[in-house]
Amino acid sequence: MNRLLALLTVGLIASTASADLGPPQGYKRVDGVHTITTDKDLPGYAFYTVEVPRKLVAAVKFDAKTPVVIKDPGTRDCYELVAVPNDTVKKYTNPKDLHKALIEDAVPGALRANQYFHCRVTVKNAHKGKSAATDYKVEKLDAKTFTLKVVKTDTVDESKLGPEETADDMEGGPIDFAREQSTPDAPARRAPEPRESVAPAPRGYWVAGLAAFGAIVLGGFWLTGRARRKA
Repeated sequence: MNRLLALLTVGLIASTASADLGPPQGYKRVDGVHTITTDKDLPGYAFYTVEVPRKLVAAVKFDAKTPVVIKDPGTRDCYELVAVPNDTVKKYTNPKDLHKALIEDAVPGALRANQYFHCRVTVKNAHKGKSAATDYKVEKLDAKTFTLKVVKTDTVDESKLGPEETADDMEGGPIDFAREQSTPDAPARRAPEPRESVAPAPRGYWVAGLAAFGAIVLGGFWLTGRARRKA
């Protein structure tokens, strides 16, 4: 019984370790505020946000005068922005059917933007405030592609931090990608890769892996002892 209890305890540690590890030293996590804009109206499409873990869908207005703002303070949720052709929307007489199909990624012609919008983001410890902003602009929207460009961000992508990189290497304030890339004498700083703009790195996998290994070892001891007792 004691071995079984230990096995269950280690398994619980493994399942929660990756979710609760903090950011790298010199950084912290705050609420994310994501603002998406477009230079021109997009009359051929309807837009929806999809909250991934809880599978919630909401229609949002999006045009040259109305940005989409995604934020959900106090949660660790993640959102997607989806563009659906108006002709496709008309085929769904019940909005609930459309929402269900969006969750299942089963809407013909629907395009998911190339960015995830995380409600918790990483910033340097020197960052002031309880939230951090990231601004995006529609770069391309056609029958096959929905691309957003990161224009400016207060956040740091943990997956881009090397083991030798410290907070001092990231000094200089928010990165204005549009401004830096337009300066001919300065080397352009690359914008985050698609769907990785503010995603936290999977730092907990190491701990979770070790805990899982321990659970396997303890499980083997328990099964061996049980077999001997039966013999």
